[in-house]
Amino acid sequence: MKSRNHFPALDEACEAFTRAIASADQSAASVFVSTATQSTHEGIAKVLAGGGADRIEELGRARLGFQYISKFRISRGDGIGTIVCRWRDENGAWRIAEIEDLTGKRSAWSDLAIGSPGGGNA
Repeated sequence: MKSRNHFPALDEACEAFTRAIASADQSAASVFVSTATQSTHEGIAKVLAGGGADRIEELGRARLGFQYISKFRISRGDGIGTIVCRWRDENGAWRIAEIEDLTGKRSAWSDLAIGSPGGGNA
């Protein structure tokens, strides 16, 4: 079995990010967002719009080239949500390059239109 790469700084960033989400602290959560992506700031605001969380757990992490994908389950009084964050190392600090709210979707691919308009494969 291939050994898992371990990045303590990424572990710390994920933990601090989840604490910020749990306490609905927009400024603390935004520290982890890449300055290059305004849409990610908007994604953070959308996640925090429902308030803090009762519980957040990291469901998994996967390496994708030089970046990592983390999937988190957020539980609060009004239900359960799921977000996916794409992390990258920016000058020695782990930042979120993209965030997607998967709440209510079967998968991250649910938004994509696949195949021809008639549903057949030409």
